Amino acid sequence: MARFISGSMVTVLLLAGFFVVPQAVQAQAADTKDAIVGTMDIVFSTRQDLDEKGKPKAGVADKYNVNLTVGKTTNFSGVISRQPNLFGGGLIGRGRTQAALYKFDLNLIAISSKDSTKKKTVGKWVGWMPLDEQTGVLKLDGSRNADPEKDHSLRIAVDPVGKIEAFTDNFAGKLFGKAEKKDNLVASTYKRFVGSKEVEITVKRSDPMRFDGIEIAAGPNRAEYPRALVNGKLDYDYETGNYFADNIRFIYTYDGKPVEDVMTGT
Repeated sequence: MARFISGSMVTVLLLAGFFVVPQAVQAQAADTKDAIVGTMDIVFSTRQDLDEKGKPKAGVADKYNVNLTVGKTTNFSGVISRQPNLFGGGLIGRGRTQAALYKFDLNLIAISSKDSTKKKTVGKWVGWMPLDEQTGVLKLDGSRNADPEKDHSLRIAVDPVGKIEAFTDNFAGKLFGKAEKKDNLVASTYKRFVGSKEVEITVKRSDPMRFDGIEIAAGPNRAEYPRALVNGKLDYDYETGNYFADNIRFIYTYDGKPVEDVMTGT
């Protein structure tokens, strides 16, 4: 059975993964609570622009309008669009008339550390992220060489600016999404600290999303934001409406040294 990550969550998670601020960048900020600031406004057109059967119309996409600043030095602004799977009839997986697809079009804007009013666009985060028809998995490198006329690879493309050399770095890896059918969901148990006390939390109907060898592209400044490998699991609890991060690990090299960050919590 194909599995598909909900539109809002795939965008939030990919952005959250990309915006895990390296330790050295956090240290530069006077207050780490401001390490990531901004907004992401979502327009769910696929829930509003429907056909006579109450299904999203072909070509209609949800829009994620992004304006986020990381470490007070880099702004990501633009649009991520999501079009859903559409089926012409029959069982799910048959008669698909439109494939699920995410399209990224974000500007990378450098902000002066001395004067925050001075900004310059230094590159783009662009490309497509399709749903694999056979496995139901979102492949971050699934659009590579998909069109001989144009490169749709999900990538960071940086222009030559000052001392920064131009480069392009592609994303890779797989996102296993939430189950379309909820009949076979199983329980999972997590350990959490409440103050100094360790407690166990049991999710009776756990719907996991898995990050399998995700490679987050470097940039716009490769020294501060290096390429990172991400593995782990995020579970959704239908009873409470909470997500549980299950040791999502980010591995990268900073200043010539290997670093591993771990995301946990609820």
